[in-house]
Amino acid sequence: MYEISGKINTIRKKAYIVPFGDIHLSSPNCRIDKFKRLVEWGRKKKNVYWIGMGDYIDSIVPSDTRFDAHRKFQMVDKTADKIISVLRPISDRILMLLTGNHEDKINRAGYFNPTEKICNALNVPYGGYSSFLKVRAYENGARHHIRPLIIYAMHGYSSSRLTGSAVNTVERLAQWYDADIYLVAHNHKLWSTRQVRVSWGGYIKKIFANTGTFLETATIGTTGYAERKGYPPLKLGVIKIGVEIKGQGHWDLHSSE
Repeated sequence: MYEISGKINTIRKKAYIVPFGDIHLSSPNCRIDKFKRLVEWGRKKKNVYWIGMGDYIDSIVPSDTRFDAHRKFQMVDKTADKIISVLRPISDRILMLLTGNHEDKINRAGYFNPTEKICNALNVPYGGYSSFLKVRAYENGARHHIRPLIIYAMHGYSSSRLTGSAVNTVERLAQWYDADIYLVAHNHKLWSTRQVRVSWGGYIKKIFANTGTFLETATIGTTGYAERKGYPPLKLGVIKIGVEIKGQGHWDLHSSE
């Protein structure tokens, strides 16, 4: 686990934090075109900040049981170079990048850590498999007196096919980890929920989210691992979390797809 600090400009306007991951670049089922359109949207908006959730590249080699023999094999380091190129236009607003189980498998096999390579190339903080991210509000270089926004993010481990079970898994994190926003990836589901807690001085909002994917379950003209396993088709995309300072200085949180 890591602890990382970041900053956003959000005193007089709403900012957006966009967690992204499970892109699986090099898989024939990857919709990198959709992800590139998202990056271009964010590049044009100066109030959008990013958190990488892992599994940016497929990292599946021929010895892996998930490898498809009919597909063209792409070297992992070359695929990492491609995702670096895609992310470079928004690198100055990426708060951190987590690693995923696909990158971790390559690392544990003794080759190299693809996520660390991406972070080093983009000069972005490396968050490991899970991290606390402390976000402070700034405007024109001056820090706001409001308390930091705390985000707990992990790549994830649940492979539940039922959304209700996935919701329980993410919301249960609040029993052990204290944060304002909880982000989990891995199972490719796209949803968010909100809880309201009563505290001294008023109400506190908490956001829980599964952060989506850009990997199709089934693609016409090819057969992939997810299709063979009978995984359900899922909506592609991301969760966008709106953060804004309201009233006497408290965080107002909203989420949308």
